[in-house]
Amino acid sequence: MPIEKNVRYHGSEIDIVGLEKDCLVFIEVKTRRSHRYGWPERAVDSRKQAHMVQVAQFYCYEMQWSAPTRFDVVALSLSRHILSIYHIRDAFYPNLN
Repeated sequence: MPIEKNVRYHGSEIDIVGLEKDCLVFIEVKTRRSHRYGWPERAVDSRKQAHMVQVAQFYCYEMQWSAPTRFDVVALSLSRHILSIYHIRDAFYPNLN
């Protein structure tokens, strides 16, 4: 269940913050109209992941959240008028130390 959209911190952003049971989920949504530049999920590289972690840490601090968290990616591809949706749960595991 989405809680917030477009959460920003110091120029970085997380597209969706949601809640699934007792887990706070940070979700990046990537869309591609063609595969010319690769699959959308591949755009969530280590740099983007680091930005997401920074925003998530700020968000958890502000909300005083200490329960589990998770990072997901939702990849949307539109090819020949066919939409494909690929949800990657636990897309990466950040080092939060």
